[in-house]
Amino acid sequence: MNINLTAPTRWGELTLDQFRMVAKTMLLHLTESERLLVLLCQLTGIRIYGEPSGGKTELFVTDEGQAFTMQDYEIADFCDRLRWLIDTVPDELPNPTKKDAYWRDISFGDWFEADTQFRLYEDDNDLSHFAIILPKLAEEPHEIDETEAVMLKMWWNCVMAQIAPMYPNVFVKGEGGGAFNPFKNLQEMHLLLNDDHPQENERIDNSGLHDVLSALDSVIDKLKRREAEYNKLLHL
Repeated sequence: MNINLTAPTRWGELTLDQFRMVAKTMLLHLTESERLLVLLCQLTGIRIYGEPSGGKTELFVTDEGQAFTMQDYEIADFCDRLRWLIDTVPDELPNPTKKDAYWRDISFGDWFEADTQFRLYEDDNDLSHFAIILPKLAEEPHEIDETEAVMLKMWWNCVMAQIAPMYPNVFVKGEGGGAFNPFKNLQEMHLLLNDDHPQENERIDNSGLHDVLSALDSVIDKLKRREAEYNKLLHL
């Protein structure tokens, strides 16, 4: 009897339900081998069934109720094919929110507040931060569990990793020393765009995220060019 086991081979192939399984498994206190075996069962739809027999390592059953056995080396081989779930950073994930996957429909102010709360959650693991985050993602406020929190955080980081290279002057690689000060960060961004008119800050916050990031990137680029030209003159 042939048993065809199929599973995703990269992050972008996960369904939302599979993404939830992966996030839940990441929270379990397991060894690497145990984690991979759990992921193998969840993503292929098989489960361990009964005691091993006839010299075989383990007895499994499919969703359709077909029983089959796998030996140690077969289990190890299948588990190893899922190692990317442990060894690689997600480059694409199912969107667990109602927002556009590229954040074309989020305001700069909402993005900044959500990003700040995600950073704070990463520091203290306090789920209460999601009372602020969820409305920013067009989600109804509700009690959130650790699995959903991990999914949202992973997805947020994944989208940020795609967006940051689009605005290299705003998101400078390698920066990040010192304590995180969201108030100071927002103040500096406002100053770059408000032309010393603080009454413009609300308009900036309500503008589309990409419009603001694009403007910030342009302003910073011009300042860098001006500084480079000034330094060149000093050394003439």
